[in-house]
Amino acid sequence: MNFIVNIIEPNRLIVTWQPHKSITCNRIRRSVGIIEKCDGEYLFRYSYDSIDFKHARDEGMELFRPFSSPEKIYDKNVIEFFSARLPPRNRNDFNRYLESIRIKSGVKISNFALLGYSEGRLPSDGYAFLHPFDDATPNFEVLLEVSGHRFYENRSFLNIGDDLDLKPDKDNIYDSNALAFFKNNTIVGYVNRFLTSAVYKWLYLYNIKINVEKVSKFSEINRIYAFIKVSNKP
Repeated sequence: MNFIVNIIEPNRLIVTWQPHKSITCNRIRRSVGIIEKCDGEYLFRYSYDSIDFKHARDEGMELFRPFSSPEKIYDKNVIEFFSARLPPRNRNDFNRYLESIRIKSGVKISNFALLGYSEGRLPSDGYAFLHPFDDATPNFEVLLEVSGHRFYENRSFLNIGDDLDLKPDKDNIYDSNALAFFKNNTIVGYVNRFLTSAVYKWLYLYNIKINVEKVSKFSEINRIYAFIKVSNKP
């Protein structure tokens, strides 16, 4: 089992939303808002004028109850509200929870960072929170979901510990910037499109080592996660 021991404190988190599979077969994850940390305060706003936000609303996305006006920038009780999506730190099994997302027990991590590293998912609302790893520099470790793996399950069976490679998918007709996970030169999934820019940087500037870390089931969907170690080149 690999563990994250070097925490990158985020300056912002990307708020995403994805419909439940019982609602639609088109389960595109959309960027619908952002949480920013500014001078020790937290601000939340919806990306209400974006195409993703409009599509998400059409697909059934409900706004957070305390933040019900799409045009407003919120600066009160932001981190307190979103931290409620995390398990209490005084729970007896909190260290086990950290280990489930591969964060080493005892590592110092803020609720804001933990929201990004864990994605803060709940089964009920389709929201997730992405750490964009802006300007992250080695050494650090990341646990990333292998997005879209369900479309490639029949092409390559993945085992815990398998080595993976990252390469641009130049033949992708939907996304010219797509970055794919490969096993033995066979595509097994993709880097989340909201993280592609950061991961491209790691790929070309640093050494990276990638392994299949875990398989988990969330809301009836199997999710594959890759553990990425980023270090400086010799």
